[in-house]
Amino acid sequence: MDSRAIEKLLRVFKEGIEPENLPVVLADVYQEVIKTRGLSNKEITKRCENMIYYLIDNTTTGKYDEQVDAIIRPMVPGMIVAFMNIRLSRFSLKKCCC
Repeated sequence: MDSRAIEKLLRVFKEGIEPENLPVVLADVYQEVIKTRGLSNKEITKRCENMIYYLIDNTTTGKYDEQVDAIIRPMVPGMIVAFMNIRLSRFSLKKCCC
């Protein structure tokens, strides 16, 4: 990911990453990461994870920043796996017959 993309993400999320906007952050980071062609799913996952950690470490959510970061950081790997499963169609919704 180039430095312009990183700076753009830092500007967009300058108020910090909170649990409720983590899916949006993940989607934006993912869109930037896949611009690099030829990456394996494992490389995409790792780059997304590293970029989100970078954003968490380099933004602030105010006086409770450390507490919010402590909540969000453990959520990142699971969110990425879930996002990648949806992307790769490993996730399906069961149809309800009403």
